[in-house]
Amino acid sequence: MNDLVQITGVSPREHGGELAEWALDRPLAGGRAGEPTYALAVEGWVLARDTRVEAVDFFDGALHVQRVPVDRSRPDVAEAHPAAGDQPCGFSAELDALLLPPQFRLDASAVLEDRTLVPLVAIEGRREALRSGFEPRLQPLVLTTLGRSGSTALTRLLAAHPQIVVGEAFQYGARVASYWMSVFRELAEPNSYVRQLAGGMKRPLNERGWWLASPQDRLLPIPDDYVREQLGLQNVEALAAFVQGRIEAVYDRIGSERGRPDAVYFAERFQPNVIPSLMRELYPQAREVLLVRDFRDVLSSMLAFDAKRGTADFGRAKAATDAEYVRTQFRKSVMSLAHSWERRREGAHLLRYEDLVLQPEATISALVAYLGLDSSRAAIAPMVETIVERTAITDRHKTTASLEESVERWRRDLSPELQQLSQEAYGPALKAFGYPAA
Repeated sequence: MNDLVQITGVSPREHGGELAEWALDRPLAGGRAGEPTYALAVEGWVLARDTRVEAVDFFDGALHVQRVPVDRSRPDVAEAHPAAGDQPCGFSAELDALLLPPQFRLDASAVLEDRTLVPLVAIEGRREALRSGFEPRLQPLVLTTLGRSGSTALTRLLAAHPQIVVGEAFQYGARVASYWMSVFRELAEPNSYVRQLAGGMKRPLNERGWWLASPQDRLLPIPDDYVREQLGLQNVEALAAFVQGRIEAVYDRIGSERGRPDAVYFAERFQPNVIPSLMRELYPQAREVLLVRDFRDVLSSMLAFDAKRGTADFGRAKAATDAEYVRTQFRKSVMSLAHSWERRREGAHLLRYEDLVLQPEATISALVAYLGLDSSRAAIAPMVETIVERTAITDRHKTTASLEESVERWRRDLSPELQQLSQEAYGPALKAFGYPAA
């Protein structure tokens, strides 16, 4: 039986003395992890000195993988540490290894009662790539970006190429692949598929969504290797093939109705989360375009767009002030995009919004060449035309009088305070994408 997940290193992290004792029982360096499935079994215990530990957070770089509650009794620990009393100190879970890259480093931190994070351990390992056996006719063109970065304009110009299918009838916002890949992600989660057999659920079977993973449920492990393999390997790969088939069925029909029987790609926008990496894993011939814009201009555009519509979108509602938003919610998005580029830049194409606006023909020609499509002037000209063409859709999205005015708008739109905060919050990411600090 193949080891789908292997652990190559387990390294304790330094902390400031907030913890009394802790131990990681699983995984161990050189061991198998949750075999024979795409799962990583973690188990251990942790005690703090002057407070209690509520959970253990697992991170893959900037991406949060899972929070595992510290809610298990450990009689062995209580016997060895009488001062701890009978408080729960154990944690146990099976993490979805598909949320991790094939070569991974997973950082675990204890979450104290006051929400302080204390580093625990770094777990390094590797896993087999996910393969479904599905043979796609259309390859995905994955557009990874943040809102207000020019994705509507980019999607419109891609729709003008005869070899690209876009859900253009839906205001350039189709989320077919995002929908099905989100379904796959939820059902491929170990705590979801194990519900077919395992007991210990606190939610009744007639409750909507009972089959989805929930940290409140304590699921009993499945002892038989062959059953775990069926649920966590064969079923997962079959589900991936089904999802790919549903995605292709929609875009194939759109391409047929639009008169594009020879299309090569379907294009769709994605958030900088785990789904673009899963798309590239399931579709080895996929292409990814990382669309980036000066994050200070993105912030300016977000605030102006919310003001125009009287809303608080893009995560703004989660922050009390614009300054807090700059430091927290929006910073998380920026760091996720920078992490995506660092992790997957090999084989991907970086497209800067400013280049698209100021040098459209050269920028579009380079993009089409990366895709390996017809780059003749006859194919490129309609794409360039979309940059200056005005439609009802673009009018609804606009927050400046012209595209040229949208470049470096932060210099006039953001207050000196927000400019300084943005530089502090996004400085490394701005530098990574070639933007000046000031």
